[in-house]
Amino acid sequence: MYNRDPELERALQEKDDSIQVLEKWMEEEKQANKKRDEEIATKDAKMAKFMKDVLSRFRKSKSISKHL
Repeated sequence: MYNRDPELERALQEKDDSIQVLEKWMEEEKQANKKRDEEIATKDAKMAKFMKDVLSRFRKSKSISKHL
């Protein structure tokens, strides 16, 4: 039967723990980026709607002033 070196066991466990921490951090970062991207998309959509409304009003205002 093979007995592992306790120092090797400890080193391997530390590596496993480090990998798990890194994977958790990467997942949290991924979720934060996803949330940020969704917030940006929402703001972009609101800005696009605002610009469309402004342009629509501007065109209406221009056409009304031509008739005056």
